Amino acid sequence: MRIFNMTQHEPTQEQIDVGVVPNSKVDQQVIEQLLTFDNPCFQEEMDERAKFLAVKVKTEGFTHCMIGGAGFFMSTLERHLTNAGIKYIHAFSQRVVIGERTKPDGTVEKINQFKHVGFTPMDNVV
Repeated sequence: MRIFNMTQHEPTQEQIDVGVVPNSKVDQQVIEQLLTFDNPCFQEEMDERAKFLAVKVKTEGFTHCMIGGAGFFMSTLERHLTNAGIKYIHAFSQRVVIGERTKPDGTVEKINQFKHVGFTPMDNVV
């Protein structure tokens, strides 16, 4: 299965291994712009952005899409993807503590790594 990456981040190797397709540099810039909100906006703007993104996924022949971004935008995006016949999923990651180190000023810095462990909702993956 091929999964369109509609997040502000490049997919991890684990996500690529299970079918998430990395975007071209230009596509990634466009997606990041549409998923980023610098100011509050009206529903009309969110609908325009979500519709554009849903059409892009559909036009490129994908049936599944990994989404992520501003929480207030996700329900609008999910609705437009569903209307376009695209199943959406969210990446599920676990935070793994790699270690700690003491900085010169005496503060302790914790080092975490996010490990992809699956998608949710799982029923959208099949």
